[in-house]
Amino acid sequence: MHRPRMSALLGFALLLASAFAPSARADVLLSYTGSPFTNINDPFGVLPSGLTAMSGSFLLSGDPLGANFAGAINSRVLSFSFTDGVTTISSPGFALGGGQLFQTDASGNIVLWNVGFTADFPSPQFRLVGFSICSDCELDGQPVNDLTEYQNGSFFLGEAYNDPPGVWTETVVAAPEPLTFVLLGAGLAALAGLRRSNIPQ
Repeated sequence: MHRPRMSALLGFALLLASAFAPSARADVLLSYTGSPFTNINDPFGVLPSGLTAMSGSFLLSGDPLGANFAGAINSRVLSFSFTDGVTTISSPGFALGGGQLFQTDASGNIVLWNVGFTADFPSPQFRLVGFSICSDCELDGQPVNDLTEYQNGSFFLGEAYNDPPGVWTETVVAAPEPLTFVLLGAGLAALAGLRRSNIPQ
């Protein structure tokens, strides 16, 4: 006689436990929004249309970079995706190469960076595409912050770049531990069983 009531209490207890279950970790989404490309160098007229600006993100394990950070983030990268408006270089299809370098100030704001990617595509026209996102780099003596370069093998086809630099933002993304999902599922199952038991046969 008291079984439905006990099932209800169990279900609510499991749902309550899932709500207060601890998170296994807090991942960090490191997002970049670049300024529009200001220079298009297309000597052969073969660059794809739609090259607009560089944007993308890294998903990092652990805490935000924090104050006075200086170094590479490669070991913390869980996934990444960047685009120049036409071509996207992302994981898991492409490997994260080189040192992805960042520096923050005393308040934890990202003030310097130098990241880059190179991808080999099967396209017969654009076999190699490279992205460079840099806070204080130069190209032929001119300041360049975001650069996308297209090649066919070792043959240069064209590039697009800009100045001034874009903006990085950090967002903490909570990743619940598996126990949370187990408790939530068990609580919902208990309540569903209670509902079925109350349906007249």
